[in-house]
Amino acid sequence: MKIGIVSRFGEQDGISIYSDNLVSAIRRQGTECITIGGTESKADYKINLKSIRLKGHIAKIVETEKLGLVHFQYIAARSYYGISSLNMNFVIALSQKVPTAVTLHEVHYNSEDLREKIIKKIEEIIIKKANKIIVHTEGHRKFILEKYKKNAEVAYMGVTLHDMHKRKNNSLLLFGIISPNKGAEYLIEAMQELPEYELTIAGSAVDKEYYKKLIELVGKSKAKIKMETGWISEQRKKELFTNCDMLVLPYIKAPYQSAVLHDAISYGLPIVATRTGGVYEIVEQFKCGEVAEPKSKESLAAAIKKTSSEYEKYQKGIAGYREEANWDRVAARHIEVYRKLTKMCLNHAA
Repeated sequence: MKIGIVSRFGEQDGISIYSDNLVSAIRRQGTECITIGGTESKADYKINLKSIRLKGHIAKIVETEKLGLVHFQYIAARSYYGISSLNMNFVIALSQKVPTAVTLHEVHYNSEDLREKIIKKIEEIIIKKANKIIVHTEGHRKFILEKYKKNAEVAYMGVTLHDMHKRKNNSLLLFGIISPNKGAEYLIEAMQELPEYELTIAGSAVDKEYYKKLIELVGKSKAKIKMETGWISEQRKKELFTNCDMLVLPYIKAPYQSAVLHDAISYGLPIVATRTGGVYEIVEQFKCGEVAEPKSKESLAAAIKKTSSEYEKYQKGIAGYREEANWDRVAARHIEVYRKLTKMCLNHAA
């Protein structure tokens, strides 16, 4: 079996890093894998993913490489395929002579405004069009089954295993893109009730007004809070996760599964996440930390204290998830899905 994976590769992007790890692990399992990326990607084939001729470009690669299946990575928040065209080039490209699978890195449970309604409608079309949908949580799978009457497959996001963290101090970390949906202001407010803790907020600020608001809140706060903004290198990320004891994700909207959450798990850090979208589901299912209510400084503070008081228990939960979600196990799960899909499509053709 020879497969093609369509994504970004070798770039400073969460899904690109995910795809690089997945391809490496699939190849270690002995399955041939061709990478198909954008023009800036470090891929075997570089094409314009936003082209209206996307279907034809991929069809030529399928024919040239004799691929048995094409696997697309998809996230609406940072659409690789052109949200201005409503991703119709991507939807059309799902019709190939070979089976197509799509990993949805986010699943939208609700749609609160016009933009989200459009994104959710595109998501529905993709779910119905692709031969197979892959998601990262059981909650996402159940939602797709109930909402769209389609069976999706669960493949965990994948964890790179570092040494399990040894607790050092009461230090908290909020890491990743700093945007209004991340709810950082509620964590800053919660720090007033946590005088024995210190917080580091690190990542790229994509909303200047929101960032300005956070700076003002930090300036007024008497809590121990540091902010570090801009692109964080892998070396600096390692230092942050190594020197902090707990990751806090105070998100108010999160249709995706979190790569940052998996970074914490890779270093053995317990997590406090808010009950929104799919971001908290792994934390709750595997008991990797505590789940707080969104937009509640009281709930966040209580969850942080509880996680701190039962630290070793949550690290046992993390160890269980690390066993299930290491990259070799995740690659084996994907290969299993590929084989089932190709067999199913051959049976239908017969």
